[in-house]
Amino acid sequence: GKRVLDIGAWDGYWTFEALRRGAREDGHSTADQILGKLSITPKIQTMLDQADVDWSASSMMMNVFAASVMAAVGMVILQFGAMTAVACGLAVMLLPLAWLSFKRKSRVAKLTAQLPDVFEMMSQALRAGHSLASAVHLVHEQMPNPISSEFGRVYHEQNLGMKLEDALVSMADRLDSLDVKFFVTAVQIQRTTGGDLAEVIDK
Repeated sequence: GKRVLDIGAWDGYWTFEALRRGAREDGHSTADQILGKLSITPKIQTMLDQADVDWSASSMMMNVFAASVMAAVGMVILQFGAMTAVACGLAVMLLPLAWLSFKRKSRVAKLTAQLPDVFEMMSQALRAGHSLASAVHLVHEQMPNPISSEFGRVYHEQNLGMKLEDALVSMADRLDSLDVKFFVTAVQIQRTTGGDLAEVIDK
């Protein structure tokens, strides 16, 4: 009984998480209206998603810009030179981006290192008679983060009505990992042409 309750709790959590992320992406805040059309905004949002930081890119950009201006003005008030004030403002603007880039690379590298174990687990599950969706769910339940959260998102997106193949493509686009893209492409080909997916994953 406890096991059923635990799974139900996770399902409720991930349903809420998917809806919350959707609300964030569909929001039309002042920051979205001002910065949403800039070409750099989708790139920063991708970095945020890859780093698993649940922020809006436009809001982050506006907050960082405001902090940068405040830092520069503070340096001027403290009677530092104009060049020093500008340098301080630029540092305040660039440091969050540097931190985000580091966090993104670290998370994607850790996820990529988990893939061999993921593929072995999935191939064993498929040979045992599980569906692909069940194999994805098994990875979510048995593997640690960050791969657990990504496969959990795939599983619960398809539970909310998205095709499993589309949820996997979304994951590949979000992570921008060549290994993940190879895996998703193999799944797409197998779902179209048929064949032994477990053998494909092994290879």
